[in-house]
Amino acid sequence: MLVAHVDGEGKELAARAERLLAALDGWAPPAVCEPLVALTLTEAVRTGAPPADLPTAGALGAAVRGRLATELEPGLRAALDGPAVEPGHPAGLLRVASVLGVDVGDLLPGVARQLALALLTDPEGTYGSGVRAALAELPVLRALVLDRLDSLAAGDPAAGRRLFERTALRPTAADARPHLRMCAEAATAPASAAADRVGALNALLAGSGVSLYAEPLVLRTAMRLVWDGEPPGAGEAGLVLMAAGAQVHREAGTWELLVRAAVRAPAGDAEAAELAPELLGQFQEEIPARLRPSLLLLELTRNLRSGPAGGGWVRQVLDLRALDPEPGPRESAYAALCARLLAGDRPDSELRALIESNDAELLAAYRAQARTPAVRDRLRLDPGYAADCFTVWSSQPQAGPAWQEARTDLLDGVLRPAVRSLTPAELAEVEQSLAQLGGRWADEFRGWQRPGAFGRLRERFAGRRSGSAGGSGTAGGDGG
Repeated sequence: MLVAHVDGEGKELAARAERLLAALDGWAPPAVCEPLVALTLTEAVRTGAPPADLPTAGALGAAVRGRLATELEPGLRAALDGPAVEPGHPAGLLRVASVLGVDVGDLLPGVARQLALALLTDPEGTYGSGVRAALAELPVLRALVLDRLDSLAAGDPAAGRRLFERTALRPTAADARPHLRMCAEAATAPASAAADRVGALNALLAGSGVSLYAEPLVLRTAMRLVWDGEPPGAGEAGLVLMAAGAQVHREAGTWELLVRAAVRAPAGDAEAAELAPELLGQFQEEIPARLRPSLLLLELTRNLRSGPAGGGWVRQVLDLRALDPEPGPRESAYAALCARLLAGDRPDSELRALIESNDAELLAAYRAQARTPAVRDRLRLDPGYAADCFTVWSSQPQAGPAWQEARTDLLDGVLRPAVRSLTPAELAEVEQSLAQLGGRWADEFRGWQRPGAFGRLRERFAGRRSGSAGGSGTAGGDGG
């Protein structure tokens, strides 16, 4: 007989029926089990909460199964089309439909979407025994869920990875769902993969099952899995750009990660300076105006370090700084510029531009560069260099307060300690280099060395018009 309705005690009756069915399984005839099966399925549809252990279609005769399907189909469809109390309940209702032979194919995509989203949002809470049974018993549902999960994982790879870290769900080798496969691979990657992130990226791409040239978006998913949405290091970004090519990065939208890798690199990162010109050349149309000044400063940094002919460096740095670049590129450009201005092959026009800029920030960088070990050692070891620095740092006292402060600091805080460490013979070599420059440089140097003489010398310089930023330096020197 059919059970048309279950009253308020139906849930307890259904639970007892389930236990009895389990006890009778395998030896009781269908006529004995059919009422219990009907009670279990009816209660599952009425409450919308089917149990994990459902009877199979073979537990019902054809006639009873047909009549029960006719009776329960409206409620079954309504339950599948409405909100679920628990995310796994619709999957269980699909199993009920399968047992009854009710066609609910039109509702499958909606259930699959809800289940996939629930699996990503709460993997452990959703992937219970009922959902596991539904995915194992209903291949069409599994395929639709995996398709949806692949799409969702492309938008949120971290959530896809968590799904596979917290559940036993796994795509099979036959599943051509590249984003999902990479998430599963990342979830089980060894800890050693963190030491070689470019290698880990290549492993994910190889395991995706597709060519990134055919499906560029897999590159974006893989990069987000490896670097958790943050930009890679500048060196890593250069390798990734070279391996995949600009066009793939353009189509995948990962060019922005590469640009961020360069502009957010710490000051002094030589690989960021090497990467910047490549990015400017490859992604001219894509790079937004707000990031271009940082890349241009990095490009200038590379050019200053490689030492090509040219000029206008101080003006370029100041103009680009006015466009609010990132701190790392700005400081890198300052350091590279000041290193060139402390070198013997710098144009005197650039040194004059630095002094006349009266820019406190840039002059502070120049003072910091003058205190580096390389400059300090050169002051002690190269008489021509020490002589050149004296002429430069004694020049243009009228240029402005920032330069006056800087030159006083450089003469007293950098040059004077170096000169005091020289032997008489080494001092004589410095004076000889100054004498070769002409004018009164040698006399002024001797006066500067005497205790208390610098104040008088400064007053003399204040009334003396300097026509240039300093001496020309000695051949091969790194003059300041």
